[in-house]
Amino acid sequence: MFLQVAVPLRLPSLTYRVPEGMPAPAVGDPVKVRVRNKVLDGIVLGLSAEPPPGVKFEIKAIDGPSEDFPKLGPQTLEILRWAGDYYHCPLGEVLRGFLPPDPEPRKKESWFLPEAARVKVAAGEFPRGSAQKALLQRLASSGPAGLASADRPAARKLLEAGWLAKEMVRDEEAPPPPPAVPSEHQLTKAQAEGLQELRGSLDAGVFKTYLLQGVTGSGKTEVYLRAAAHALALGKSVLVVVPEISLTPQLVARFKGRLGERIAVLHSGISDGERSHMWHLLNKGVYRVCVGARSASFAPMEGMGLIVVDEEHDSALKQEDHLRYNARDLAIMRG
Repeated sequence: MFLQVAVPLRLPSLTYRVPEGMPAPAVGDPVKVRVRNKVLDGIVLGLSAEPPPGVKFEIKAIDGPSEDFPKLGPQTLEILRWAGDYYHCPLGEVLRGFLPPDPEPRKKESWFLPEAARVKVAAGEFPRGSAQKALLQRLASSGPAGLASADRPAARKLLEAGWLAKEMVRDEEAPPPPPAVPSEHQLTKAQAEGLQELRGSLDAGVFKTYLLQGVTGSGKTEVYLRAAAHALALGKSVLVVVPEISLTPQLVARFKGRLGERIAVLHSGISDGERSHMWHLLNKGVYRVCVGARSASFAPMEGMGLIVVDEEHDSALKQEDHLRYNARDLAIMRG
């Protein structure tokens, strides 16, 4: 079995083979490969039973699956391929621009009771110390969990004595969604008709582009807030791209207050660690709504229902170096 693999370098996709006895990865799976004597993480783009025609050199084998790289869905891979073809950019360069600052998901401590300790606790046997006993009872009831700083002295003693164990697991926690607050804003006749058009397309599952035109403060945001709520009710994802980072906080606040959803934020104004964490949670489907600047047009979201490009005429939506692209065009192609 032969694979087409993209690595985050300015290179086209590369061909590798699956070693004998190793299960073949699926399209979108992360793998470890050797490039110029270095082991890199890459994404499988395609599989074939035969090598590419005309190959006269030995095709290297993959090293195996990667635990440090994200798995990508089919719709995400499709937009990456399109961007590479349309903007004449090597697919590896597209992948490098698409990935978060830290492609490895954030990890956290998970504390749990080993089997021998669970048996003792079930029999009512505990070590001395009320804090240690309370911690064991809580973890026995809740299962593996993180610890507050106040629990750590007791946890360290329990760890040394074999009552507790810990491991590093992927951090896929997100804050609870806020309650949704209905709007009292009254739409104009034209806005209500436009909203009805948007809802009709969502209900039919038909892709269309629409232009909402109006002066500042005329109610455009209210129209696509209601359209976003309808898309979420249908189980779809929502992406909102704005030209300026300064517009993001007020828009995020409005979305949180109205939709009752967690909102992922992607732009260069937040820390690399936080941006990477939100990127991974979007890729896992924990977040269904993303608001961000130009680069958010590449957000790893499947099942897209609504994409809003605010101020679509603004030149700030165009990337002018490395991978050159227009966020509006990407939004249209993701539809």
